[in-house]
Amino acid sequence: MSTAFQARQRLRVIACALMATGSMHLAHPPFA
Repeated sequence: MSTAFQARQRLRVIACALMATGSMHLAHPPFA
């Protein structure tokens, strides 16, 4: 397990969460 891989995966998860929360704050998601 490489620390760089864990950091990249963590950043990816955080980015996805930020995008999801941002889309919900801006407007309702089309699939919901």
